[in-house]
Amino acid sequence: MARAAGGARGRGDRGGARRGPSADHATPHRRRRARGRRGGCGDLCPADHGDGQAGARRAGGGDARSLGALGGPDPTGVPHRPPPRGAREGAARRRRRHRRRGARRAPRSPGAGGAWARGERQDHDAGGSPPGALSGRSVTRVGFGFDLHPLVDGRPLVLGGVTVPSARGLDGHSDADVLTHAIAEALLGALALGDLGRHFPDSDPRYRGISSLALLRRVVELVTSRGGRLVNVDATVLAEAPRLAPHLDGMAKRLAETLGLDIDRVSVKAKSPEGLGLLGRREGIAAMAVASVEVAA
Repeated sequence: MARAAGGARGRGDRGGARRGPSADHATPHRRRRARGRRGGCGDLCPADHGDGQAGARRAGGGDARSLGALGGPDPTGVPHRPPPRGAREGAARRRRRHRRRGARRAPRSPGAGGAWARGERQDHDAGGSPPGALSGRSVTRVGFGFDLHPLVDGRPLVLGGVTVPSARGLDGHSDADVLTHAIAEALLGALALGDLGRHFPDSDPRYRGISSLALLRRVVELVTSRGGRLVNVDATVLAEAPRLAPHLDGMAKRLAETLGLDIDRVSVKAKSPEGLGLLGRREGIAAMAVASVEVAA
């Protein structure tokens, strides 16, 4: 009877409310996992760590305000580099479009060929020539010269500043050097400055018997004063006689010295009229020349 009562009490005690929590028989490993799920990072986190997003809240509720801009516009001359990636970023994200905008410029018309100049980024210094700089472009102008003189007795034959042995020479107010005259005419023609007769008229006694090289030197000074720069000269003498081939190099040298050009920029040739016309009949000698002059555009 007493045993039955004791047994009843035992069953009644098990069915009633417990006086305290049951003993925690979980292993330390399970306790760490449980706390890790509740706290977010397990036993290695400090007590006040919490979640990163929860830490962004202020006391009293509400999210923290975002920080303002940390600086003004990007300085010129400093290339833009993306910030280093953090440890939590994980796999590389798709590269975003560059958010910099082209530097503002005043509207302008398209350049040569209708192409528009591309804008530059803010972190690149603007290019171009400094204010007031000259373009430096130039153009080459070409002139053609021609001269013809009759052959007469009692005159020396002077061609390109060289006296050529001959029984007759050319008649004229100066020394009648048709080769030098043709070159001077070509230089004047390149800059549309008229002809030799305009600058050195045969009515002026100052030019009687003058060396044609002196006249050519005056023409070069005139062309240079107009901003011209001699480039090259190509000339041809038309004569039936005498034979001029042995004297061509000497002519080119004298002319190059007068023109202020290298010898490889002065070409002198001779051609025979093959008995045709007044030149073929040895009534006179003619010369023609082409000259190139470079001037500012």
